[in-house]
Amino acid sequence: MSHLKNRNIFSVKAESGNNTWRDVMEKTGNTVVRDTLMLLKDSECESGRLNVGYTTIYPHCSTKGHEHPPMEEVYYVLSGKGIMDI
Repeated sequence: MSHLKNRNIFSVKAESGNNTWRDVMEKTGNTVVRDTLMLLKDSECESGRLNVGYTTIYPHCSTKGHEHPPMEEVYYVLSGKGIMDI
């Protein structure tokens, strides 16, 4: 599959701009409690339905429930612990 791209996670910048998580949180008066680095976007994959991101949720912080129709979402926790509402 020659269309695959390699990305160094440390060279990818967090999303910014309208309708990003940072923008939504600022509009609701909350502070940003996590950063997401997009490693693969739907426009870069064959199905058009896959986004891959690396998210850091900082200690004692949280993220709010949200949706990305028609996509599914998977959380793979590398370290720490928390509670998730499903």
